[in-house]
Amino acid sequence: EQRFSDCVSDAVMVISTLWDRDLRRAPVPEFLFDLLAAKVLVQQGDRPVAVSLLTRALGSKIQVSPLVELMAEGGPTIKTCWWLSMGVLRPVALTLSSGYPAWSIDLNRLVALSNLSLPLSFHCHLMRLVRVIGEMWESSSGEGSLYLAGRAPPGLNHAWKDIPYWVARGLAREACRRGWQKTPVVCRPLGLP
Repeated sequence: EQRFSDCVSDAVMVISTLWDRDLRRAPVPEFLFDLLAAKVLVQQGDRPVAVSLLTRALGSKIQVSPLVELMAEGGPTIKTCWWLSMGVLRPVALTLSSGYPAWSIDLNRLVALSNLSLPLSFHCHLMRLVRVIGEMWESSSGEGSLYLAGRAPPGLNHAWKDIPYWVARGLAREACRRGWQKTPVVCRPLGLP
């Protein structure tokens, strides 16, 4: 009980110290504290408690092992934690990608959270997200997948069909910048043309 309390205190300290200027105007989601507490637990060698905390916070249907592995390697950054805590970014079960990191972006959640109705604004936020989450494939040198989920909201129909192309280009830039051997595969689910 005391150890968990200490982890939560560490998480609060990390949030107050590292909160980025781009994220200050957004409310601090409760799940962000859970993520950072789990990160501290993993780094202290207490993976079972971290898995339990993340499973309780995310729900039993979400695969938490990719997130725990990322935490063991020192990630994710505060910006990535924010996207995870807002439900925009989610880990995908490892079996879907043959053991390599697989993540999902909920595009409708991104639109709703950002209150974005203009295609250019949406594109800028999406590209910023792609740059931030590049760390998810650092350990695999770019091997893995990114699933895109969502249906075009009114006003973004025309721009929606280009999303997989722009995300793939953003990940290719990240691959060059980070010196990866591969680039994560962008997968189009139902809802995207």
